[in-house]
Amino acid sequence: MASEKITKEEKKVLSIWAGVVIVLVVVLLVLNHFFPIKTLLSSLYGKRSDIIENYEVLGDYSRYSTVSGALQKYYSFVNAKDYDSVIKILNEEYVKENKITKDNISDFITFPDDKYITFDPNIMYRKTLKVGVYTYIMDGEIEDRDTGEVLGKTYYQVILDGNNFLFSVKPLTEKEFGGLKNE
Repeated sequence: MASEKITKEEKKVLSIWAGVVIVLVVVLLVLNHFFPIKTLLSSLYGKRSDIIENYEVLGDYSRYSTVSGALQKYYSFVNAKDYDSVIKILNEEYVKENKITKDNISDFITFPDDKYITFDPNIMYRKTLKVGVYTYIMDGEIEDRDTGEVLGKTYYQVILDGNNFLFSVKPLTEKEFGGLKNE
């Protein structure tokens, strides 16, 4: 097998590219030091940076899909007016604190009579509660599935318990969503 020698010009080009890569890495490290990526992401999405202190912006698409799927399941029960199923997937503490029953659930959750609604998620944050158990908070918009009309903005907390394959949903107010730094 014949060995190929690198010419002086090729060595010069490789040295220049290595220098460019080193400079880019140093610049990125300096920028990340002065403008951390979590703060940058929070400002890009118009969220308060204090939410990020306890929660991290979720970048894992499979988890994003899992949590979005849990909320879609919630909305399918809401659309079907299946009150028993809605209560079963609502967060237990939320149900107890508000004394939610089949008879008063419409005081806490809006069931539109003439529209099939869906949830269009935006940004999601995650916090580890314990091994295998995570809490996610997400904001999004309620939309009319047929027309795409945005009916309002909404916020949720979803707890995924991977140890027991369970999830629960808790509707949040805008104030609660913004105040989760104390959690």
